[in-house]
Amino acid sequence: MNKEVSKVLNREWGIKRTGSGRYVIIDFSNKNIIDDICGCGCKSYNDAYNYGYSKFHNKGQCNSEPNIDEFNTLI
Repeated sequence: MNKEVSKVLNREWGIKRTGSGRYVIIDFSNKNIIDDICGCGCKSYNDAYNYGYSKFHNKGQCNSEPNIDEFNTLI
């Protein structure tokens, strides 16, 4: 029996704010970075979401607000 296998990887992606305050795209299931957006990340959540949607929208959907936040500010 031949079963056709989809070549599209279905995964949910998310957005992570790094320690430098920049946003990158992560794989939601294992929290690994899948795209660091040219090595530096985006300045805002909306920019990262738009970048991720344009690149990964056919591979799953975004899980809303930043899933991991490593940014700590000193007061």
